[in-house]
This record gives sequence, C-alpha cells and structure tokens, in this order.
Amino acid sequence: MAVSPIIGSSAISGPTGKYMEAAGIEVSALGVAKMYADVCSNMIIDTKDRMLTKKIESLNINVHDTKIKMTTKQSEDALAASIIKQFYH
Repeated sequence: MAVSPIIGSSAISGPTGKYMEAAGIEVSALGVAKMYADVCSNMIIDTKDRMLTKKIESLNINVHDTKIKMTTKQSEDALAASIIKQFYH
C-alpha cells in the first residue's frame, strides 16, 4: 500500500519532488508507481491525478483516487477511512 506523495507534478511537502527529479524519475503519481511497482500492489492517488489511473494499473497496481492532502483532522480521518474502505474491507 502506498499513498502518493505527489499531486500533479509537485510534492505535497518536503523535498520529495526534488529528489525524484535528481534521480531522473518523473515527478508524478505515475513516477512514484513506477518506483514501487515491484513491491506495491495498491496505491492511493489524488483525485487531481485520476487521469493516470490506467497507466498505473498497467503496472499491476490497484488504484483508488481521493483527496490526499491533509490539512485538518477531518481530512486526515477521511483519508484513513478511504484507505481502509478500499483496501482493507
């Protein structure tokens, strides 16, 4: 299970995008999926990246999109509930 640290072409926080770029990895949810394809079978991406779903699924990763940016306790709870509902029901 992975939650993308990228929305669009930007890291949610921190230097993740810069590190990915320096390593020659596409800064996107798809780039994250390609990095983890050998060890990850489920991935949460942001609704803004929904158009990448088919490409990520082609890597044999199950994808669910939801709002992943957590700015309040309510948004934290919503993301946790979404993960449990989609992948651990």
